[in-house]
Amino acid sequence: MPEQREYVITLRNAGFAHGKKKAAHATRILREFLQERVGKDKIVIDNEVNSLIWAHGIKNFPRRISVVLERSKNDEPWVVKLKGKEVKEAPPSVQLSKDETQQDSGEPVGKSV
Repeated sequence: MPEQREYVITLRNAGFAHGKKKAAHATRILREFLQERVGKDKIVIDNEVNSLIWAHGIKNFPRRISVVLERSKNDEPWVVKLKGKEVKEAPPSVQLSKDETQQDSGEPVGKSV
């Protein structure tokens, strides 16, 4: 059974970093916060979380982030994902009728000149 933990992490202290190091510092704060919670286990940050932190550039980062920490087995690393993001499945393929699949006669639609 997969193990999950949910956290709301405040990244506000990353604003004390100098100039163009704020988003990188926010990523470091996120990793250190989660490392304190899970111990020496390895942590992998998902691309969606990283993209959210870097979305507004290197100087403007989110002040708070909601994440879910999960792993399926004890030997695997913890994976950090965004909370509330569900995997969207592809919609089922739509079957077209024979009339819709046939090509038009080639005449333009609309006003005739």
